[in-house]
Amino acid sequence: AVDPLPPIIARHSVTVAGSASPKISIDIFVNGVKRGTVRPGEDRRFVLSNVTLIEGDNEIKVVGRGRGDRVSDPGISHVRADTRPPVAEIVSTAPFATAVPMRGILSISARMNEAGMISADVIAPDGRIVSIGTRTVASNATTVFTWDGRLAHGEFAPEGAYQVRLSGVDLVE
Repeated sequence: AVDPLPPIIARHSVTVAGSASPKISIDIFVNGVKRGTVRPGEDRRFVLSNVTLIEGDNEIKVVGRGRGDRVSDPGISHVRADTRPPVAEIVSTAPFATAVPMRGILSISARMNEAGMISADVIAPDGRIVSIGTRTVASNATTVFTWDGRLAHGEFAPEGAYQVRLSGVDLVE
């Protein structure tokens, strides 16, 4: 029996472990390529560390071989290796009213390419940063942030060119 593997990992290797009779050898394949052979100990446990994966979908097959090269039914697991950082993007914005000082609502629609946390900040012309929120979003889902034009201490922001910064924090291990 093969121990369960996580469906998604953020690295390019995995440890394959399980239990089997100490009288057999265990071959481990990734996407049809043999990555190693191990023998269970007297405690019936086997472990093969640092089994190399490719970016994306991987099929891990564990096959037991006994006397006379008899082959057991393979244990098959599917693991996605995703080491790419999440990407956060602005989908659209709805501008402030044109009054000075700025008194209106800025609406920012944002999306990430995978499930994770996304934060939005407004950066004033003088470099001051106003955090307008952090949210957990599903893969390719859109979330909306709003800013009422006020700075950190509640005063309205003066006229000027402001920037919006999105940052994503990966939640998937």
